[in-house]
Amino acid sequence: MKIEILQPSTSKHADGFSAETLTPIAPPLWVYFRQLFGKEIYANATTIATEQVLFTVNYRPDITTRHIVLYKNTLYDRTYSRD
Repeated sequence: MKIEILQPSTSKHADGFSAETLTPIAPPLWVYFRQLFGKEIYANATTIATEQVLFTVNYRPDITTRHIVLYKNTLYDRTYSRD
C-alpha cells in the first residue's frame, strides 16, 4: 500500500483571505498499514467518528507530526512518531 505525505502551507489571497493548501513532500511511499481501533461518539444528534491506524515507513528525518498522511482519499493527522 502507498501513502502520500503532505505538508500544509498557508497562502494569502489578494483580497486578504488566507487559504491552506496541502503539497506532497515526496513521491508516494510504501507502508505497512494496520487498523488499531475506531470509535463513534453520538452527541447532540451528530455522529463523530474517530479512527486510529498505524502506518509504518522506513525512517525519514524530514517527516514530522506537522505533516498529514493521505491514504485512499482520506486525510490522517500524524500524532505519534517513534524515533
